Amino acid sequence: MTRGLLLSSCDEVAVDAQHAPVDPRVLSTIVERAHARLHVPAQLAVRHAWSCLRTHGPNERFVVGPDTLVPDLWFLAGLGGHGITCALPTALMLAEWMTRGTSTHPLAAAFGPQR
Repeated sequence: MTRGLLLSSCDEVAVDAQHAPVDPRVLSTIVERAHARLHVPAQLAVRHAWSCLRTHGPNERFVVGPDTLVPDLWFLAGLGGHGITCALPTALMLAEWMTRGTSTHPLAAAFGPQR
């Protein structure tokens, strides 16, 4: 088993969506912070790096609910890097929309695609 750390800079740098390169400055910052805050060994090296694109809805809010023009098209998008932490509550909100035709969640209107 290979040992290592999975780290993220949690940055939001605008990039060309066709070519989302890993910025070497971001990698350098991650390594520097790991040394300073996590007290990792000095020989820490990046084995693999990738870049993910963060999407946002209007007002940087999530987009959850039914499309207003296309029947049976549903959105759960624009989580802007919060997918892992917000997957369950947003999926439950969407499931409610899909099974009941509406959501009772207090943020349903704020996250709806129709806003």
